[in-house]
Amino acid sequence: MIPRAFLVAAGCLAASVSIHASDDANRPWQYDDGTIEYLGHVFKNWNEYYNSDLFDPSQKCATPEPIIEDGDEGPVQGFGGFSPSDCTTGSTNISSAYDPIVGIYRIPVVFHVIRDSNGSQGNLSIECVESQIRILNEDFNGIAGSNGEDGVESRIEFYLAEVDPNGNPTNGITFSNNSTWYNDSGSYWNSLAWDTNRYMNIYSNTAGGALGYVPGFPQQGLPGQAQDRVVVLWTTVGDCATLSPYDLGRTVTHEVGHYLGLYHTFQGGCGSSACYSSGDLVCDTAAEQSSTFGCPTGSSSCGSLDPIDNYMDYSDDQCMRRFTPEQANRMRCSLVNYRPDLYDDGPLSISFPNGLPTTIPTAGIDIVVETTTQSGVRVDGVSLGYTFADSGASGTVVGSNSQNTWTMTLPASPLCPDTVQFTLQIDLDNGETVNEGPYGALVNDGFQIAAEWNGNSA
Repeated sequence: MIPRAFLVAAGCLAASVSIHASDDANRPWQYDDGTIEYLGHVFKNWNEYYNSDLFDPSQKCATPEPIIEDGDEGPVQGFGGFSPSDCTTGSTNISSAYDPIVGIYRIPVVFHVIRDSNGSQGNLSIECVESQIRILNEDFNGIAGSNGEDGVESRIEFYLAEVDPNGNPTNGITFSNNSTWYNDSGSYWNSLAWDTNRYMNIYSNTAGGALGYVPGFPQQGLPGQAQDRVVVLWTTVGDCATLSPYDLGRTVTHEVGHYLGLYHTFQGGCGSSACYSSGDLVCDTAAEQSSTFGCPTGSSSCGSLDPIDNYMDYSDDQCMRRFTPEQANRMRCSLVNYRPDLYDDGPLSISFPNGLPTTIPTAGIDIVVETTTQSGVRVDGVSLGYTFADSGASGTVVGSNSQNTWTMTLPASPLCPDTVQFTLQIDLDNGETVNEGPYGALVNDGFQIAAEWNGNSA
């Protein structure tokens, strides 16, 4: 790259040049040698650009502001007791129909890796892309031992597509070399997109100088259009990310939250008390006046602690730890009503028709779990793991099956009263294991737990 002009710019972190005549001079452009030009300035790499005075951190996510339309029910008619009016652009109705316990929703992903024309910029390994899918599942499901373990289990899962739109086997990853596309220009989605009704299309490139974005929300009619996509800066992807402090894969998590209908936690500032129809449209994320940067523990801008650990804020990756239960409810609502062809049901769905008790009488209590399995899948076995908090007694009880009802008897606690925490492990004949819980209750004696299985059970 040969500059035509060179100036020293006081107070800036880069040289000032005049080089590139792009279609959009207001967005950074990266050349094959790795240098980045923006507003007449040149940076050696993305780290230098993002640490410069020219990068506005409030624009790290380029997802456009939602167009709020109260009562907009979107393009899909209600079915099966669900309604698009439960999660519009202007309101959320938290409904048990969208609770995670209803079932697992599995989303196939095609990940488009876009590099510059000679392949020197933007390359991601297959292992790196696979690690990003793992991080998505950790963040969306609060996987124990992961960075996302403090979050809610949304029971939304992601996997790299195994079959392409033509029915051919695939690893779910495509590679393209095109400098225009790499710089997030040229309507690349018209050439690369897989059916956006059936696949979540993620693209890695320069993201136009942002960390990432989606072009709009599912409630605005995007599903099915070629432009329906998630776009992320390639240096923020997976466990190979190099752009500190955005190097733990949370950019993709944040943008997929938008893709599934979530707003920023700081949407609307402190807003009003009508939290289901203002701000980010859910009530279990504390309001905050503006976006958070860094990890300012204890910050408060609207009379309560700011949700700096929420994936939908602008905190550093290491600070982001959770979605909330109501965010999970809204995302699942968005899937069911606006992206009904995108996901597959998991092999097992369960519900508790009698609810889960918070206290256990000394005479004991039966906990009934109703499940639905996919055709051709059956339950091979159920076991219950338990721990009594005060006595420390713990163990595993293998369930006995009688007419599709699995019964597990907990032993009495050595102490009385006590509290117990228990989990269910459900083994399917296809080799999969489904873990449910933990659940907790106050106990005064031994009791029995019964699980009733419906569908193709053993």
